[in-house]
Amino acid sequence: MSEAVKVWRALDRAYTAVKDAEEAAKVAEDAVKAEHMVVEAEKTEGAGAETASCATHSLVPSTEVRLADGSSKPISKVKAGDTVLATDPQTGVRPRSRSRTSSSPRRTRTSPP
Repeated sequence: MSEAVKVWRALDRAYTAVKDAEEAAKVAEDAVKAEHMVVEAEKTEGAGAETASCATHSLVPSTEVRLADGSSKPISKVKAGDTVLATDPQTGVRPRSRSRTSSSPRRTRTSPP
């Protein structure tokens, strides 16, 4: 194998690692923002409820929620600290994993698990 191909493959692996790290950082930032929103919501919970003109819920307690481990349970049983699978409806951001299926100096393909 030529030295150029070896260097190209090393650069390709480094690029993939950087992109994966950037994606992980974005997910972590989103999690921190969500946690801050939860804290703020807990601080103001009940404030202004007497003036609310619509229901403050959108799901019935028996609505099934998919947990990160693949199991499901009713939303009423989900507790703080439980990890659930979710998709942001505005951005489409969702948890995902990738596995490398092939690599060449010209093209790298990834596929979902």
